[in-house]
Amino acid sequence: MFSDKKLMKRVLALMLPMMLQNLLNFAVAAADSIMVGTLGDASVAAVTHANQIYMIHETIVFGMCSGGSILISQHWGRKDSGSIRNVMKLIMMIVLTMSLVYSLICIAFPGQILGLFTNDPAVIREGLRYFRPVLISYPVVALSYAYLQALKAVEDVRISTRIYLVSGFINVICNYIFINGVLGMPRLGVTGAAVGTVISRIFELVASIWYNRAREKNVGFRMFDGIRIDFTEFRKFINVSIPVIINDLEWGLGMTVQVAVYGHISSEAAAGTSVVSTALQMAMVAVYGAANAVCIETGILVGEGDTNKLKASSRDFEKLALLVGIFACGLILLIRKPFLMMYTGVSQDAKNIAFTILGYLSVIMIARSLENVYIIGILRGSGNTGFALATDAMCMWLIGIPLGLFGAAVLGLPAETVYLLINCDSFVKIAICFFYIRKHGLLRDR
Repeated sequence: MFSDKKLMKRVLALMLPMMLQNLLNFAVAAADSIMVGTLGDASVAAVTHANQIYMIHETIVFGMCSGGSILISQHWGRKDSGSIRNVMKLIMMIVLTMSLVYSLICIAFPGQILGLFTNDPAVIREGLRYFRPVLISYPVVALSYAYLQALKAVEDVRISTRIYLVSGFINVICNYIFINGVLGMPRLGVTGAAVGTVISRIFELVASIWYNRAREKNVGFRMFDGIRIDFTEFRKFINVSIPVIINDLEWGLGMTVQVAVYGHISSEAAAGTSVVSTALQMAMVAVYGAANAVCIETGILVGEGDTNKLKASSRDFEKLALLVGIFACGLILLIRKPFLMMYTGVSQDAKNIAFTILGYLSVIMIARSLENVYIIGILRGSGNTGFALATDAMCMWLIGIPLGLFGAAVLGLPAETVYLLINCDSFVKIAICFFYIRKHGLLRDR
């Protein structure tokens, strides 16, 4: 089925640990949500709003690290360890500086920033109890994430899986202890959730530093061994990273608009699509794992400079995307009934909407898988981040969202049909990416 079985084994060796990491992140977030949910509506809203601020920080960090990872994977394809060490230093310096500035702004104006998301004084007051202590973790997570993401680009993914596995357990256990005040600890409520997060993030950084100093062998990069950096890679880094950051920010804004669209249809539509979004996150674990693994391997192939091999491999990546999409399709169809049964507090009308949409989503997942492997995997990995941004943004904002708004506000269509209209842009993205790759090729060695 695959033309290069050796390459696909390398992809799977990256993909499976990444899937485990994504699944773990989903499980930890769900556990945190359940524990905070016991504290009442104000606490839930407070943590949700504070986490929106973190999501902006995470998106910027992710974009910067993704751009650096693309350069690193291309250098790894050429076995140029010196350039890899230089890019790793550059990434970590830029990411840490950005995170410190971002954190200082949040420390200076915490109430005003939370006030952008809510005007409820009780929610802002509760939010500050979570937001202020959790700010400590921003530069910490930026530094550890930058390092672990760079290791993935040189196909060293097992250490990050182990670190995140342990930190996930630490997060959940510490949250339980400090939120509820067990084992003789004070009952801190929503502040306890922040304390648990900070402790787990500090563990990630300490574990990363230990691995870096004691065990890392592939490229010989060492943290804190001087800060002298060769900035010849800086322009390349900016050219690759900025489109990724903008892409992720506009995508996040698009998701917010979609939530608003369903909310204006009916409360049942809002509840039903909210349930669907949770199931979607679960199904996307495999898709994101495949897309990120393909991104790394595409970068390595670009570094090797073999155009014919790169073209043949892109066909194999398409086949992998189809297989992953079919798996996600089957998973949604398998779990949708028992999954909806867990939502005992959701109305039957909302469950009916969710059940129908999950049926549609099972088919859409095949397109979603191809879309993500094309955009996040093949195009970003080959350095075509500008085209990836243009395709994703134009299809979402000129096709999917306008059709959804028109169907909901003008035609008064039900939520199930609006969901189909909004997501039809995935099929357009697939067509554009398919013909672009076939016509223009992928060799964009940075």
